[in-house]
Amino acid sequence: GGAEESVNCTEPRLLLGKRKGFVRIALQTGASLVPMYTFGETELYRPVTKHPLVIRFLMKLEKVTGIGTPLVIGHDVLNLFTPRRRELRTVFGKPIDVRKYWRAQPPPEVVE
Repeated sequence: GGAEESVNCTEPRLLLGKRKGFVRIALQTGASLVPMYTFGETELYRPVTKHPLVIRFLMKLEKVTGIGTPLVIGHDVLNLFTPRRRELRTVFGKPIDVRKYWRAQPPPEVVE
């Protein structure tokens, strides 16, 4: 995840949107893409608030500064940044071979 996911970290979700630079690099270099996802990350920290206005403000702040500023509590109030003990499971998919699409400058429709 990125800055946007860190601000709105109350539910698991995947945001790609404009973030396809890693796909472009794989297409330029011929490196395989390996899909992966870690389950349980949203359980590591508790949000201080889920109020939509606060989340919207933090997301606007992230867009202006480029820095995600989540309001969360980790293990407890004395250990704000220490994550809670939760089981994490990371799964990996089958590598996607992109060599047949290899180009020094891949067109946008191939990146999409």
